[in-house]
Amino acid sequence: MQVSSKALLRKEALARRAAVPASLRNDFASDLARDVPKLIAELGSFRFLASFTSIRDEVDVGPLNRALTEAGFAVGLPVATPGESLVFRQWTPKTPMTLGYKNIPEPASSAPALIPDLVLMPLAAFDAQGGRIGYGGGFYDRTLAALPGVPTLGLAFSCQEVELVPQESHDVALAFVLTERGLRKFRPD
Repeated sequence: MQVSSKALLRKEALARRAAVPASLRNDFASDLARDVPKLIAELGSFRFLASFTSIRDEVDVGPLNRALTEAGFAVGLPVATPGESLVFRQWTPKTPMTLGYKNIPEPASSAPALIPDLVLMPLAAFDAQGGRIGYGGGFYDRTLAALPGVPTLGLAFSCQEVELVPQESHDVALAFVLTERGLRKFRPD
Protein backbone atom coordinates (compact mmCIF):
# COMPACT_ATOMS: atom_id res chain seq x y z
CA MET A 1 0.00 0.00 0.00
CA GLN A 2 2.76 2.46 0.90
CA VAL A 3 4.64 1.88 -2.35
CA SER A 4 1.59 2.66 -4.47
CA SER A 5 0.76 5.76 -2.41
CA LYS A 6 4.38 6.91 -2.78
CA ALA A 7 4.15 6.35 -6.51
CA LEU A 8 0.98 8.44 -6.72
CA LEU A 9 2.46 11.23 -4.57
CA ARG A 10 5.61 11.16 -6.74
CA LYS A 11 3.60 11.40 -9.95
CA GLU A 12 1.49 14.31 -8.68
CA ALA A 13 4.46 16.26 -7.25
CA LEU A 14 6.50 15.78 -10.42
CA ALA A 15 3.57 17.07 -12.50
CA ARG A 16 3.45 20.20 -10.33
CA ARG A 17 7.23 20.59 -10.62
CA ALA A 18 7.03 20.31 -14.40
CA ALA A 19 4.56 23.21 -14.44
CA VAL A 20 6.89 25.63 -12.61
CA PRO A 21 7.36 28.69 -14.87
CA ALA A 22 10.75 29.28 -16.47
CA SER A 23 11.06 32.66 -14.78
CA LEU A 24 10.78 31.08 -11.31
CA ARG A 25 13.24 28.35 -12.30
CA ASN A 26 15.81 30.91 -13.49
CA ASP A 27 15.35 33.19 -10.48
CA PHE A 28 15.71 30.28 -8.04
CA ALA A 29 18.86 28.98 -9.76
CA SER A 30 20.40 32.47 -9.46
CA ASP A 31 19.30 32.79 -5.83
CA LEU A 32 20.84 29.42 -4.98
CA ALA A 33 24.18 30.37 -6.52
CA ARG A 34 24.19 33.68 -4.69
CA ASP A 35 22.94 32.55 -1.26
CA VAL A 36 23.67 28.87 -0.63
CA PRO A 37 27.47 29.00 -0.17
CA LYS A 38 26.97 31.43 2.74
CA LEU A 39 23.99 29.45 4.05
CA ILE A 40 25.99 26.23 4.12
CA ALA A 41 28.80 27.97 5.99
CA GLU A 42 26.21 29.12 8.56
CA LEU A 43 24.71 25.63 8.94
CA GLY A 44 27.98 24.01 10.01
CA SER A 45 31.63 23.42 9.29
CA PHE A 46 31.09 21.52 6.08
CA ARG A 47 33.95 21.12 3.59
CA PHE A 48 33.00 18.19 1.38
CA LEU A 49 29.64 18.57 -0.30
CA ALA A 50 27.80 16.01 -2.36
CA SER A 51 25.66 17.75 -4.95
CA PHE A 52 24.03 16.47 -8.12
CA THR A 53 23.64 17.09 -11.82
CA SER A 54 20.17 18.43 -12.57
CA ILE A 55 18.07 16.32 -14.90
CA ARG A 56 14.63 16.80 -16.38
CA ASP A 57 12.92 19.70 -14.63
CA GLU A 58 14.78 19.53 -11.31
CA VAL A 59 16.01 22.68 -9.64
CA ASP A 60 18.96 23.88 -11.76
CA VAL A 61 22.05 23.43 -9.58
CA GLY A 62 24.65 24.10 -12.29
CA PRO A 63 25.23 27.71 -11.18
CA LEU A 64 25.16 26.62 -7.52
CA ASN A 65 27.80 23.93 -8.07
CA ARG A 66 30.10 26.49 -9.69
CA ALA A 67 29.48 28.98 -6.85
CA LEU A 68 30.27 26.31 -4.24
CA THR A 69 33.63 25.51 -5.82
CA GLU A 70 34.40 29.24 -6.08
CA ALA A 71 33.59 29.56 -2.35
CA GLY A 72 36.19 26.89 -1.55
CA PHE A 73 33.99 23.85 -0.99
CA ALA A 74 34.99 20.50 -2.45
CA VAL A 75 32.00 19.38 -4.52
CA GLY A 76 31.31 15.80 -5.46
CA LEU A 77 28.79 14.72 -8.08
CA PRO A 78 27.18 11.28 -8.02
CA VAL A 79 28.23 8.30 -10.05
CA ALA A 80 25.41 5.76 -10.09
CA THR A 81 25.67 2.02 -10.53
CA PRO A 82 22.33 0.15 -10.32
CA GLY A 83 21.91 -1.69 -7.03
CA GLU A 84 24.81 0.11 -5.35
CA SER A 85 25.36 3.22 -3.28
CA LEU A 86 26.28 6.41 -5.08
CA VAL A 87 29.95 7.35 -5.29
CA PHE A 88 30.61 11.09 -5.22
CA ARG A 89 33.52 12.07 -7.46
CA GLN A 90 35.14 15.48 -7.07
CA TRP A 91 33.94 18.03 -9.59
CA THR A 92 35.09 21.46 -10.70
CA PRO A 93 34.01 23.32 -13.83
CA LYS A 94 37.12 21.84 -15.54
CA THR A 95 36.44 18.20 -14.58
CA PRO A 96 36.03 15.89 -17.60
CA MET A 97 32.51 14.48 -17.65
CA THR A 98 31.13 11.27 -19.09
CA LEU A 99 27.61 9.98 -19.58
CA GLY A 100 26.70 7.51 -16.87
CA TYR A 101 23.61 5.69 -15.70
CA LYS A 102 20.56 6.81 -17.73
CA ASN A 103 22.89 9.18 -19.65
CA ILE A 104 23.30 11.50 -16.66
CA PRO A 105 26.58 13.45 -16.84
CA GLU A 106 29.05 12.42 -14.14
CA PRO A 107 32.72 13.07 -13.41
CA ALA A 108 35.13 10.75 -15.20
CA SER A 109 36.53 7.83 -13.22
CA SER A 110 39.85 9.68 -12.92
CA ALA A 111 38.22 12.19 -10.51
CA PRO A 112 38.86 11.31 -6.85
CA ALA A 113 36.00 10.02 -4.72
CA LEU A 114 34.86 12.22 -1.83
CA ILE A 115 33.08 11.24 1.36
CA PRO A 116 30.67 14.13 1.93
CA ASP A 117 29.85 15.78 5.22
CA LEU A 118 26.67 17.31 3.72
CA VAL A 119 24.53 15.83 0.94
CA LEU A 120 22.57 18.18 -1.33
CA MET A 121 19.93 16.10 -3.01
CA PRO A 122 17.15 16.23 -5.56
CA LEU A 123 13.71 14.92 -4.73
CA ALA A 124 10.28 14.33 -6.15
CA ALA A 125 8.31 15.28 -3.01
CA PHE A 126 8.78 16.18 0.65
CA ASP A 127 6.59 16.77 3.70
CA ALA A 128 6.65 19.03 6.75
CA GLN A 129 8.50 16.40 8.81
CA GLY A 130 11.38 16.04 6.35
CA GLY A 131 10.05 12.92 4.68
CA ARG A 132 11.32 12.59 1.12
CA ILE A 133 10.23 10.74 -1.96
CA GLY A 134 12.89 10.19 -4.60
CA TYR A 135 12.51 8.61 -7.99
CA GLY A 136 12.16 5.05 -6.75
CA GLY A 137 15.61 3.67 -7.58
CA GLY A 138 16.84 3.57 -3.99
CA PHE A 139 20.19 5.21 -4.78
CA TYR A 140 19.99 7.81 -2.03
CA ASP A 141 18.47 5.33 0.45
CA ARG A 142 21.48 3.02 0.05
CA THR A 143 23.91 5.94 0.07
CA LEU A 144 22.53 7.56 3.22
CA ALA A 145 22.51 4.18 5.00
CA ALA A 146 26.26 4.04 4.26
CA LEU A 147 26.74 7.63 5.56
CA PRO A 148 25.02 7.54 8.97
CA GLY A 149 24.68 10.95 10.58
CA VAL A 150 25.59 12.92 7.44
CA PRO A 151 22.93 15.64 7.09
CA THR A 152 20.91 16.12 3.94
CA LEU A 153 19.71 19.29 2.25
CA GLY A 154 16.91 18.72 -0.24
CA LEU A 155 16.57 21.26 -3.06
CA ALA A 156 13.06 21.60 -4.43
CA PHE A 157 10.26 23.93 -5.40
CA SER A 158 7.62 24.59 -2.77
CA CYS A 159 4.96 23.00 -5.01
CA GLN A 160 6.63 19.63 -4.37
CA GLU A 161 5.49 19.59 -0.74
CA VAL A 162 2.89 16.95 0.08
CA GLU A 163 0.84 16.46 3.22
CA LEU A 164 2.57 13.26 4.37
CA VAL A 165 5.22 10.98 2.91
CA PRO A 166 4.58 7.34 3.87
CA GLN A 167 7.70 6.19 5.73
CA GLU A 168 9.42 2.85 5.32
CA SER A 169 12.08 1.42 7.62
CA HIS A 170 14.97 2.37 5.30
CA ASP A 171 13.86 5.99 4.76
CA VAL A 172 16.14 8.74 6.09
CA ALA A 173 14.48 12.08 6.77
CA LEU A 174 15.92 15.27 5.36
CA ALA A 175 17.72 17.53 7.81
CA PHE A 176 16.81 20.57 5.70
CA VAL A 177 14.93 21.49 2.56
CA LEU A 178 15.46 24.68 0.62
CA THR A 179 12.78 25.99 -1.74
CA GLU A 180 12.21 29.36 -3.35
CA ARG A 181 10.33 30.24 -0.14
CA GLY A 182 13.34 29.64 2.10
CA LEU A 183 15.04 27.10 4.34
CA ARG A 184 13.19 24.61 6.52
CA LYS A 185 14.93 22.69 9.31
CA PHE A 186 13.59 19.27 10.24
CA ARG A 187 15.99 18.11 12.88
CA PRO A 188 17.13 19.98 15.95
CA ASP A 189 20.64 21.41 16.13
